[in-house]
Amino acid sequence: MVFEASVKFIFICCILLFCNKLRSQELTHFSIQNSTLGAPKEHLPFWFYANQHGKIEGDNAFLNITDVGINHNSVVADNTTLGWKAGCNLIAAIGNTSYWQLNRLYGAVSLKGWELKAGMFYDPIHYDGLSTTNGNLIRSGNARPYPNISLSNTSYKPVPFLDSWLNFKIEYDEGLLNDNRYVESTHLHHKSLYLLITPGQSWDIQIGLEHFVMWGGTSKDEEIGELPKSFNNYLRYIFALPGNEDFPENGQLNKSGNHLGTYQFKFRQRLSNANLSFYLSHPFENHPGMQWKNWQDNLLGVYLNFKSKHNFITNILYEFTNTRHQNINDSLYVFNEETNEWRQYLYEDYFNHLLFKTGFTYHEKVLGSPLFFPIEQYNDDSGTNWYAIRSTRFLSHHFGISGNLTSNIKWKGLFTYVQHLGTYKSPYDTPQKQISSYFEIQYAKTEFPFETILSFAADNGNSISNKFGIQISLLRSW
Repeated sequence: MVFEASVKFIFICCILLFCNKLRSQELTHFSIQNSTLGAPKEHLPFWFYANQHGKIEGDNAFLNITDVGINHNSVVADNTTLGWKAGCNLIAAIGNTSYWQLNRLYGAVSLKGWELKAGMFYDPIHYDGLSTTNGNLIRSGNARPYPNISLSNTSYKPVPFLDSWLNFKIEYDEGLLNDNRYVESTHLHHKSLYLLITPGQSWDIQIGLEHFVMWGGTSKDEEIGELPKSFNNYLRYIFALPGNEDFPENGQLNKSGNHLGTYQFKFRQRLSNANLSFYLSHPFENHPGMQWKNWQDNLLGVYLNFKSKHNFITNILYEFTNTRHQNINDSLYVFNEETNEWRQYLYEDYFNHLLFKTGFTYHEKVLGSPLFFPIEQYNDDSGTNWYAIRSTRFLSHHFGISGNLTSNIKWKGLFTYVQHLGTYKSPYDTPQKQISSYFEIQYAKTEFPFETILSFAADNGNSISNKFGIQISLLRSW
């Protein structure tokens, strides 16, 4: 249903192209990129396939991948005119595992700073692409986009009567996870609210809340079958209310659906020659998490962006991620006065779920931070297979840096150390440690018809083993 609505919406956007030509300037952008990746072993290094919008399958020793894209945007003359845009990316790969996929296809209309968008689309990249997860533990560019309908304001809007220092940005989305899952055709609801506080001209604070709910669908467990999806039950999902008699027992005792989210904080200071940002992304999946009982679990980052774009170093980033606590201290029995029973508050298992066993993944890639790995296949007594995240408890240190060698040559480097502990239910006997590194050089000159990118990546450790790889890419856009 969501995918069909997306196709209809994109068709309407195509009609608006012709209706809007007289009132706007039309800009069309084409791109084609061909990349060849190779590794001595049967699997590519981590940073070759992580945060690539699900384009690259890591279980290849050799892969040649072509990405053809088109974007169209109507640049409206004023904020009162209806604008529209659309985009498409087609991926074709030849290697040990060959495949093709429609990675992106969307249409959007906008008016007075509000945008209605439908299809499969990418989120904007922040922090110059140096972050492990775009500064948000739960929302990254790791997996390919799923069919989605979204309503949001395109930029911060002033709060009435407080426009000198307080602005807001909201999103409301409904998506469909239409891959191979334990609960087929799982719906994914998302909403977010961000406030931008600007006490002075040189600094500001952003405070945000991200909330996802996996709901509906049909479980492969015959005793559960089709999950509730009426409008009244939909309200229970989005407002995180307990389920009624229509829900499985777990959904009646706890919140209906699979809820997860993050608190987002960011402080930004504008210096004379750079911008300095400190940010925090705090995960939660139940009330103790929302109450910061798992206060140790966070993504903490600092980012320095130099205003001069010709420096040898233009961007520096450091991130520390910890997900080891998961409310373990609250795994105790407490008395519920309403039911007159003792009830156990369990620890969280981030991005995994007892009912939605496939978890917060799409096409076997994590929708949040790619540091939640590996994704492994499981099966129950009936022989039903599904995949889930093997290790959700980890800590990591991550460094990213980028800059310019000359006016035509850019460079970028990533270095990540991660220590995995498994889960509380299935811990590793000993911690699994991994170091993943990446280095890239990009050459672009107007006299040369292609942008050329040469990159190297390597993994070392006992978590995803030792690997080394090289990648050569040619990019042409016009």
